[in-house]
Amino acid sequence: MNCFLIFKHIKLVNHLKSFYKTSHSNRYFLILFLSISAIWLFLMTIYIPISYYEATTFYFFVNQGLIQSISYYPAPNNHILYSTLSSLVNLLPFNKTLELRLTSVLTSLSTIILIHHIIFKLFDKKTAIVACVVFISLPGFLLHSFIARGYSLTVFFFVLGFYSTIKLNSNRDNFYYCLFIISSILGLYTIPSYLYAIIPLNLFVLFLMTPKRQFKVQKKWIISNFIICFFTFLLYLPVLYRSGIESIIGNRFVKPISTQQVINSLYNHFNSTLNLILKLDVVLFLIIIFLAIIFILSKKSFNLNVRLALFSLLLSPFILIIHSVIPFERTWLYLVFPVIIIFCSVFYNLNELFKRVSFLILLIIGSVSIFSFTINHKKKFSENFTAKKISESIILGQFKSMKCSSDIINRTIHYNLEQQKYECLTGVGEINESEINSNKIGLFISQTKWEKNQKKLNIMVKSMIFTFTM
Repeated sequence: MNCFLIFKHIKLVNHLKSFYKTSHSNRYFLILFLSISAIWLFLMTIYIPISYYEATTFYFFVNQGLIQSISYYPAPNNHILYSTLSSLVNLLPFNKTLELRLTSVLTSLSTIILIHHIIFKLFDKKTAIVACVVFISLPGFLLHSFIARGYSLTVFFFVLGFYSTIKLNSNRDNFYYCLFIISSILGLYTIPSYLYAIIPLNLFVLFLMTPKRQFKVQKKWIISNFIICFFTFLLYLPVLYRSGIESIIGNRFVKPISTQQVINSLYNHFNSTLNLILKLDVVLFLIIIFLAIIFILSKKSFNLNVRLALFSLLLSPFILIIHSVIPFERTWLYLVFPVIIIFCSVFYNLNELFKRVSFLILLIIGSVSIFSFTINHKKKFSENFTAKKISESIILGQFKSMKCSSDIINRTIHYNLEQQKYECLTGVGEINESEINSNKIGLFISQTKWEKNQKKLNIMVKSMIFTFTM
């Protein structure tokens, strides 16, 4: 069977026009909300100094060009689709930090539009407004909405995949198969661990969808997954050729462990994850979800949307047990959308008085969350600001020698200096052996030579820590 048959007879342009269309009564709110969000995102983009991971993305991939971005995979730091898009944006004659983060900012704004549209379709316009307020005020979104990493892309693709899965229960249109296929391929091409996100969507379609639609959907769904595998493999061919399959499946930062170790680590892992994404601990989160489901059941609104959202949340620990790894907490950032779906279902079933009160409370909480994040940004990005301060001190020549608490500072200093039009050269400096602390890794800069005419800094980098003297 031709794997492209699923794309036949699709009025794609008309679908896309309908997909992004919003009601006239909601248009002004969406424009105002997006404008405020865009201003905040661009201010954070320009003001927050670059991080180690972003500097790594820039030097290893983006600044090396398109070929490097699509083929070099030394570590999971290369979120390939993000690096690829950023390498193209990097050709523009703008501020490099803005160019590096622009893909993330635009994706975050697109996700807000997408969530507004989907919640409007699944619920109503009031609930869509609430969903946007909740989404933009979540700690996980605030933290990853502008940094140059692929997590904003994975959230966007998961929202698309989630919605297409829901629509397949009531709509035979091939458009939603295409939507699922494209979102899955691009999500996997961004980060291989996006597989965690599409597993619950697949299992839901195969085993938990409404029986009358199940058989009709399953056949095309299986074909869709073959298409996903085929095109994802094609996209990863440059990586497999240059970096080898071990670069993808042999992640040295996330080592396989025993099943018992995974089970023992689950509570702490998800406690840390929920703290990152929602600022909640596991127990409180489970209580809130339990009460929300009880309320939804009492209103006889335990529909397909809620079932898929709950299934996506509950399946997460079992995926880890089967995979036998404990990933980085930010891997689960896409789970903000199932949480929003459950929350919206609760809000939708409230009476009008409670809706108004809840909306006011949410506005206050959301404003406080964004304000708190904004005023405490130096704590959240302390390493970024430390590197910036050191870079400024180097340029002003206000030190004799220095030590940093982390190797992470190394590359960010290099990036900050280059953005100030200074060239960093590897040099040799004298090392006082008595000051070496072999148990730590850091950055040593010694015998800095300031050459005013050539604007060069002679920097020696060592995996050791020394005193910082101003």
